[in-house]
Formats: sequence, structure tokens, C-alpha cells
Amino acid sequence: MVPGPTLPPRRNEIQKSLKQSKDRLGRRWWIPVVSLVGALLHAASVWSVVARIGPNQQPALLDSIIYEYLGWYLSKGARLYVDIWEVKPPLVYELTGVIAVMTGDRMILYHWLLVALTISAAILAAVVVGELTLAITNEPMGALVAGLVPFTYPLFPWRTAVGFKPKYFVILFGLLAIYAALRNRPAVSGLFGAASMGFWQLAIVFPVVAMGLLVQRRSIQRLRWFVAGFGLLTVVMLIPVVLWGALSEMLVETVLTPLIAGNGLPLADRIELATDIFRLPSVIVLIGLIGIALLVLDDPSAHWWVAVVAGWLVVQILLIDFDTAPDLLPLFAICAIGVGGVSRIERVNIPPIVALVCSLVVLSGITILFGRLAAGYSWLPPAVPVTVDLTTTPTVPYSNAELRTLFWRPVPPETCRTFFGGLQSRYLTKVGAHYGTDCGAWSPAWDWIKTHWLP
Repeated sequence: MVPGPTLPPRRNEIQKSLKQSKDRLGRRWWIPVVSLVGALLHAASVWSVVARIGPNQQPALLDSIIYEYLGWYLSKGARLYVDIWEVKPPLVYELTGVIAVMTGDRMILYHWLLVALTISAAILAAVVVGELTLAITNEPMGALVAGLVPFTYPLFPWRTAVGFKPKYFVILFGLLAIYAALRNRPAVSGLFGAASMGFWQLAIVFPVVAMGLLVQRRSIQRLRWFVAGFGLLTVVMLIPVVLWGALSEMLVETVLTPLIAGNGLPLADRIELATDIFRLPSVIVLIGLIGIALLVLDDPSAHWWVAVVAGWLVVQILLIDFDTAPDLLPLFAICAIGVGGVSRIERVNIPPIVALVCSLVVLSGITILFGRLAAGYSWLPPAVPVTVDLTTTPTVPYSNAELRTLFWRPVPPETCRTFFGGLQSRYLTKVGAHYGTDCGAWSPAWDWIKTHWLP
């Protein structure tokens, strides 16, 4: 009798590993659902914008014109914080600048590439929300609910169709930093943490929480890897700033200006504005905050990080930085984890929450397509397309129509204060400087600090 072929000695282990992988993928059936729902709502959002563009018109950009125009301007050799005033950290404009280099002066292509990039970040952020919820609850249904929650807020999918918006990247990279820390990937966590702060200063909560999760494991080596990853990306982000000779200007514009002239709205006005913007999805925020509280009570040592992030974002809205609707997006994303996390709490019945979330997702889609019929902010839709004047030359200070002309022609500005808004105005008034003062000038800020903060 001829003996049969000898089986590989590790065959059983390989089969076991394949089965485990299949089981893990099987528990992530919710990812295609979240991704498909997100893609449909984002597609509806793009259609709600594109369908209204007539002959010789360009899509409305709202405040995305700032990020897209400055990215293009950097691609032409401008120096951030020196030739242009901006309060955001550098990664925002380094990213849009790279896309501008790729597309040249083809502004339509440039704009829609940034829209596609922002949509991708939004959908991925929703998936990461679900992944974090799965890590907490071990329940795929909870992950599905959490992943769908961002789309119950019509602004979340609609805003991406209007242009580049950094807050989606803040959410994505910030939550990835925490997820990587939970998965014992400290270097990757550090990279993502630095990336989140590269889009928004107040995203500091994400790398801090990620470090806290690593400290909880009492591993100096993991902390070193985190610092290495964080430091590496930080250096990469700052290299262009150093080459521009703009470090002091960056400090003045991104740190000192918000400290000196920020907090423009009183607390009562902030609360009223937030309620008016959220409207019906306020129910989701409330459920999310309650869910976060229950999670922490259920297991404080495992779930403290959700409460810390949510608490910081509430403080941001009430006291630090809130004057427009997209400022609410990070809080809404973290509340989504709380909504999905209630599936872990035995005394909470999850099916009604699933029904509520699915209903609000449908209402969100109706709002996007038809406007103000169901839920959400009054921006939705239309985003009114614009007719651009390509014959006249804009003059300083620029009107909104002239700013659109600068972008779509495109032509460089005649002033570093191209987008002159409330924060710049308050800052110049407080420090006693005038409109023509060099952007990022150190002396006015330092003189004010010596007078008001130092003995």
C-alpha cells in the first residue's frame, strides 16, 4: 500500500488561523453597511450641489475657499503665515498644497479632488467610530449603530460636498490614534495623534488620551515608540515652516492670536447656537452623552478615555472655539460611540435605539435632497452656485465675490490678510495694530502679553 502524502506539520494551526480570520471578518459585516450608507448619502450631497450649477457658474465653496485657495497659493511659492495669515496648523495647507501641485491651475479638478478626499475621510471616520465601539462592546450591532450615527446629522455628509474641511481629518486621525493605542501600536498612534493636531490645535486631546492608554499598560518602551512616531510627523510638518522662516509667525497666528482674541461668543449664545444647529439630532447627542456616562460607570478603567474626549470637546464648544456648525462635528462623532456603546449595558434596550438611528439616517437623506424638511441645519441645501467675474481685478480688502474671483481665475492676492474675518479683526483691535501690519508680526502680540499677562 502506497502511503499518502505527508501533511504539513502546521496544517491544523493554519486552518485554525484561517477560521479565526474568517470569524473576525464575519463580525465586521457592519463595515460594508456603514460604508454603503455613507457613500449613498455623500453621493446625494454631491448631487444636491452639482444639480444646481448652471452655465458659467461655479460650485459654492463656503469657507472651504480658505483652505483650497491657500493650498493653491502655497503651490505657487507663497509662504504660510508670512505671505498669508492663517490660524490653522500647517498640515491643513500642506495637504491641499500637495493636491494643488498635482493639478496645477485646473481649479475645477483641484476642487473636486479635495471633495473626494474629504468624503473618503468622512466615511473612514465613521468606520473607525464603529471599530472603537466594537472594541468596547464586542457587539457588531453596536458597531453598526455607532457607524451610522454620524450620518443622522445631515451636515456630516452634506458638508463634504461643498469642499475641503479639516474637521473630518481631525476626527479620522484622532480616533485612529486612540484605536492604535488600544491595539498596542504606539508608533502608529503617535503618527496619527500628530496628524490630528496638524489639522486642529484643540485635537491635542487625542494624542493625550492615547498616551494615557499606553501609560495604563505601564510600558516605558511603548511610550518611547509613541513619542518617536509623534515627533517624526511633527518634524515633517514643521520642515516647510522652517524653510519659509515662519516659526515665530506660526506661533503668533496659531497660538497667541486665539488666546488673545478668541472666545468671541458668550456662553449663552454658544448653547443657543449649538441647539439651533443640531435640532432633531440633539436627541442623538443626549443619548450619546448618557451612553458615555453609563460606559464609564460600567467599567471606569476601560472606558475613561471616551469620557475624557467627550468632556474636552464639550469644553471646546462652551468655552474655547465654537462659532460655526462644523465645530460640532468632532463632538457628534464621539457621541456616536456612546450611542453604540449602550448595547454593552444590560439594562438598556438596544432595538429602539437601532430604529431611532435608522429613522434619522433616512430623515438626514431627505433633508440633504430637499432641504429643511426633516432635520438639521439651515445651510442644507442649496449651496448657491456663483457666477465669477473674470474681467475685473479684485481690490483690497476683498469682498466675498472678489474672493471667489481670486480662486477660480486663479490669481494671487495683494495682501497677506486675504480672508479678513472676526478673529483677525478682534486681534488687531486688542493689540492696537492696523490692517497693514505684517502678518505674524511678533511685536504687537508680545507687547500685549507683557501688558496683560506678565507682572
